[in-house]
Amino acid sequence: MLFRKDLPQKILSFKDHSIELLNSRPPQGPKEHPLSMESSFNRHIDWTLFKICIFIVILIRGSYFILSPLGVNIEWIAIAGAVILITIRWFKMGIGVIDILKKAPWHILVFAFGMYVTVYALNNTGITAVIIQWLEDPMKDNLMHASFIAGLLISFLSNIMNNLPAVMLGTIMITDMGLDLQTLQVSYISIIIGSDIGSLLSPMGTLATLLWMFVIKKNGIQISWSQYFKVALLVIPITLLITLISLNLWVSLILY
Repeated sequence: MLFRKDLPQKILSFKDHSIELLNSRPPQGPKEHPLSMESSFNRHIDWTLFKICIFIVILIRGSYFILSPLGVNIEWIAIAGAVILITIRWFKMGIGVIDILKKAPWHILVFAFGMYVTVYALNNTGITAVIIQWLEDPMKDNLMHASFIAGLLISFLSNIMNNLPAVMLGTIMITDMGLDLQTLQVSYISIIIGSDIGSLLSPMGTLATLLWMFVIKKNGIQISWSQYFKVALLVIPITLLITLISLNLWVSLILY
């Protein structure tokens, strides 16, 4: 609804695109949407390569669930997928690994690593024990309290320290609370909701958003933090609350 005036009425289908490689982004007019019929951007995308890469990404994601129970560590699945994607790019575009090393957003990766170190430092200093002491009784009170406390807490932590470290911190906390299995499961689902939805309130909340803003800025599309917040403040809080309420309704239907 927010972007209904900005979205084009018609978009090009895959068959209407040429298969020129995306070597550089053509200039766009200030009001030209990249998916519109008039856009020159679409004519420079190799859609065959796009389909192959998307298929591999889906295969990697599925392998996390299929191979993990067989004892294969998820990091090896991710590394194998990355090697396959790099190899296909090399074969199709003639661009090797050096290009990736030069263009990778290392500052964002260093930030993420720093956040992981911060989380472990906070845990070692005993802050998780303090939070557990504050929240243990309310979370043990009932499932609704547990879900909302976990979801809102992780949303807050995600927006100040990134969602992946926040999930680690949240997981440490709820597993040390001595919750019964049902409350533990609901709390963990709420943590996932908070880290996936609530974290989008600020650009710093997720690594994906930081990478996304880095890519679009590199391609000449400027989105300021103020523009981001104008949309996020309207969309994210209500989406988070509706999702947590829906979780509680779903759980209550199953239990009763």
